[in-house]
Amino acid sequence: PSLTASTSHSTPQNALITSPDPGATYRLLPTLPPEEQAIPLAASAPAGSRVTFLVDETWVGERTSPPYRVWWPLQAGRHRIMVRALLPGGETREETVDIIVEGR
Repeated sequence: PSLTASTSHSTPQNALITSPDPGATYRLLPTLPPEEQAIPLAASAPAGSRVTFLVDETWVGERTSPPYRVWWPLQAGRHRIMVRALLPGGETREETVDIIVEGR
């Protein structure tokens, strides 16, 4: 079974978070080691942006060039994913999505 998030919708031009999908539910599998159970957090932003990823207000990573993506190890519970982008022109954009991780 795969734990990788995928987006099957078309991403609106102004969307920031491209993965995970809002309201997505993941399940921790007891047959896989915890370090192998992670999902990508991904964002769409213009080249030259600085994109910061947070989960439950905790810093997960930052990227300064595409692809804007980090991996987050799954943890049981409800979580809020936040992406904050500082665009090349100085504008800041933020977006959040909530997900659920079931298990352990």
